[in-house]
Amino acid sequence: MSPTAPTIALLDPASFAAGQPHEQFAWLREHDPVHWHPEDGGPGFWAVTRYRDVKAVGREPQTFSSVSGIMIPDNADGIESDHHQMMISADPPEHTGLRKLVAPEFIPRAAKAMRPRIAELAAQIIDGVAGRGECDLVTDIAGLMPSYVIADMLGIPLEDGVELYGLTEAIHASPESQEAGAALMAVARMFGYAREVWERKRAEPEDDLATIIATASVDDRELDVIDFNLFFLLLIDAGGDTTRNLVAGAIDTLFAHPDQLAWLMRTSTGGWRPRSRSSCAGSARSSTCGGRRSRPLRSAVWRSRPARRSSCTTARRTGTRRPSARPQPSSISPARRTSTSRSAEAVRTSASVRTSPASRSTRSCVSC
Repeated sequence: MSPTAPTIALLDPASFAAGQPHEQFAWLREHDPVHWHPEDGGPGFWAVTRYRDVKAVGREPQTFSSVSGIMIPDNADGIESDHHQMMISADPPEHTGLRKLVAPEFIPRAAKAMRPRIAELAAQIIDGVAGRGECDLVTDIAGLMPSYVIADMLGIPLEDGVELYGLTEAIHASPESQEAGAALMAVARMFGYAREVWERKRAEPEDDLATIIATASVDDRELDVIDFNLFFLLLIDAGGDTTRNLVAGAIDTLFAHPDQLAWLMRTSTGGWRPRSRSSCAGSARSSTCGGRRSRPLRSAVWRSRPARRSSCTTARRTGTRRPSARPQPSSISPARRTSTSRSAEAVRTSASVRTSPASRSTRSCVSC
């Protein structure tokens, strides 16, 4: 590293205290795009920060597998088995089959058809805070919007979507931030709620995403309740976190640049189209990334920032729905978690690439 290089500490919550550590990522992209990063209590991982490398990993599941999980520690997810995998931690052809079930609900045409309903939900959210004179942007607006939309798509009550998202915060919190067993308890409550939804949708199918999954088959195998539970958790989790952060971060940035906010209000016709790329993978054979040769990697996961082809990334190893009946409220129990612990876990689950202990001295890499 050059003498002027910043301290690279992508697992330190302090690096993210003021937002994304752009200085670290920018230096890595320029000087060390395939960077070996130490890990307390673990073998370490490779941080891959250039777009073309991230893209290459995403296109080569034969080399970079997602099966080991999407957390930096290997097999840290703890809620999957050999016969049941969440879509995000599956490789083709399993991933392809699961993705095909829900892809039609998220393509641009489907999203366009949902715009009137989403506008209704947005108006409902704004009406809820407009008379108060103040609100918490993240909790009252940015957090509610994606939770409402994914609940509406699944055919469950909107308020349940918000409470279920609270459970995902407990599931992903760093262990030291909450009582022992809190994460497993949150998983149990999530799965208990999901099972009730699964049973109801199979008995009384409706025009919603939950019914599609509950009554689906993949490669001639009928999905069971465990498959449904994992899919349900993924949709609640992914349906809330990314959009919540995107909306909150975008509005915060606009507040910091009032000239841009004024320009947007003058010229926007609702056509903003932020894009993001997010995937996971793990390596089972030697590979080359960013010009470096690697030994086999046990797992890899990466994430790239929205709408910027040159954005930093780390590759890591290892329409309206009909209302439905509400499951028993005893299935849900909101879980609390501090913003600091959420940030810490976000850092832990950021993309990175890891090699086996035997190959730690090798400048291996992951392609994205």
